[in-house]
Amino acid sequence: MVKLRSPRGRAPTRFGEVSFRTKGTPDGVRIDIGAPRRAQPARIIIHLPRSRRLLGGAPGVQVVYRPDQSPHWDFETVVREYLTSAPSLD
Repeated sequence: MVKLRSPRGRAPTRFGEVSFRTKGTPDGVRIDIGAPRRAQPARIIIHLPRSRRLLGGAPGVQVVYRPDQSPHWDFETVVREYLTSAPSLD
């Protein structure tokens, strides 16, 4: 399984390169996937948190919803966690 983490890019797979683009909106997520040209996979599965519903559908893509993360890892939370746990460079 290939995990697509970048909002836009290409992922190498055994089926050939898969192009993809994701865009988050207040209502959910839009996904555009370009299927591999070398060989067609039996299915493409996207895992999304329940709070990020797929908007508009994606032909040939199965969506699996998972529970939301707890805590919410926004930028401020990550920086705060890093500052309290990273060793000092002094």
